[in-house]
Amino acid sequence: MDEKEKNNEKENLILSRTIAVIYRVLAISSGSPATTQSLLKKELKRKDKDYALTNVDRKVLARRVLGVSCMRLRLLAIVNHATRLHAKESFIEKNFDSPRIAEELLLTYICHEESKLVGIGQTTGDMEQLFNKLISPAEFVSQLATLDINTIEWPKQPHLRLANECSLPPWVANLWVSELGYKVSYDLACACNYPGPVTVRANMTIGDVTTLTEKLNAEGMEVTKTSLCPWALQIIKPDKPNIWGSPAWQQGRFEVQDEGSQLIALACATIPPSKDSEGLQQGALLPHSVLLDYCAGRGGKTLALAAIGDDTVKIIAYDISRKALDDLLVRLKRCPCSSQVKVTTDLSHKFLAHEFSDVQEIETVHVNKKLKPSMEGNEDTVSPLLPVPALEPKKCIADIVLVDAPCSRLGILRRGPGTRWELDDLMKRTPALPDIQLKLLQEASMFVRIGGIIVYATCTIRKAENENVVDDFLSWSDGRFKPDSLENAWGPSICSKVFGAEISHQVTLLPHKHGTDGFFVARMKRIS
Repeated sequence: MDEKEKNNEKENLILSRTIAVIYRVLAISSGSPATTQSLLKKELKRKDKDYALTNVDRKVLARRVLGVSCMRLRLLAIVNHATRLHAKESFIEKNFDSPRIAEELLLTYICHEESKLVGIGQTTGDMEQLFNKLISPAEFVSQLATLDINTIEWPKQPHLRLANECSLPPWVANLWVSELGYKVSYDLACACNYPGPVTVRANMTIGDVTTLTEKLNAEGMEVTKTSLCPWALQIIKPDKPNIWGSPAWQQGRFEVQDEGSQLIALACATIPPSKDSEGLQQGALLPHSVLLDYCAGRGGKTLALAAIGDDTVKIIAYDISRKALDDLLVRLKRCPCSSQVKVTTDLSHKFLAHEFSDVQEIETVHVNKKLKPSMEGNEDTVSPLLPVPALEPKKCIADIVLVDAPCSRLGILRRGPGTRWELDDLMKRTPALPDIQLKLLQEASMFVRIGGIIVYATCTIRKAENENVVDDFLSWSDGRFKPDSLENAWGPSICSKVFGAEISHQVTLLPHKHGTDGFFVARMKRIS
């Protein structure tokens, strides 16, 4: 076998493996423990006796599996259009159970979508050679490869057109079209179909953005400042940087964090950024502030906040998940921070009295352990409506409380190409989420001092979990909490870019508009 034949054999072997993974991905059922990522990871680790995958092979295989998984509805529509042209009167519409469908979806992806990511395309001849040992007929391969996408007739109903053209679950498409309108939903969905940028947050305790830029440049990374957050840098090259091999990362100089997530942390600032001759300066926390991160998780926002307060600032990172907080403890060891950070699953009277000598009279706040972010939707997991708290100023401990609530995660679809399909059954469970989010916000508000701030955030794009929760909370608080402009945290420069002319206490950040993942953030102040 000569070198050309060996290369052809290798190409077909990789292609066969790719199609096999796609077939298994398409077969994932709702509620299955298998995910697109887990199946792909298993395949990339598998050793083939005939040929060992190179790093380049792994990259191509991963890109194609994830691309087909994400774009499956759009690709299926293109396949059916080509089949209709090819079969004419004998046309039978295909679905994800059809024979050869994994192969045809992959072919469609390579011909019509892959070039948008890597800047190259495949010719019809390439396709016929690439698929010469597979079962799709060459005539159909040619039909599919040369198809003019503009000739496809998409469904007339706006949400069904969006679902098919942009490859969204129909329930998500219907939700977005009804709340945002078709044009915004289309732009948003298109942005969610391609990977988001790699954005990092400079650890200001160690060095500023300029210093980090120099360090990363020396490591061979090309970076640029982002347009919104003063701590953020976007890695331009390489497109898949070795973050964990970076000496700067190992030294705790930066964390990978989307710019939208960084802006949520900045929404807690009590000293907003200002602009001077050197450009935008970072926001900060007032000295002696106490901040409670009420749903801290793995602590991305905790770490961001701990880097902008001085050593008199105390931050409590609370979560019901011990495992998540263990991850935060590991990250804290690597990332030096200027503020004091206490990690806990306990917000009892005993803990708080021990931590805060000036609040010995604090009453026990009964944190609802049943409010789990598992989102099961069982009524038993939802506590009864909490009464308006009758707390005196001396019995509240926090100047700032952040509630980064569990949510439906519709704002981060571009971070997991298969996520949108694995969350289909979420449609049945989302009605319970606003109740859980409201009760978390109510509970967290009990810790806020008069004059203090509470920030509510999610990573979803759904009014029932965002604006409606904030409205319900303000109504429930009976005037104790009022909206507080985000300009008080972000400053005028950032707000002018995010809002334009009309600055508010809340905003939904969108991938196609702000360049961030999809986030919602609202800021409120306790006045009595």
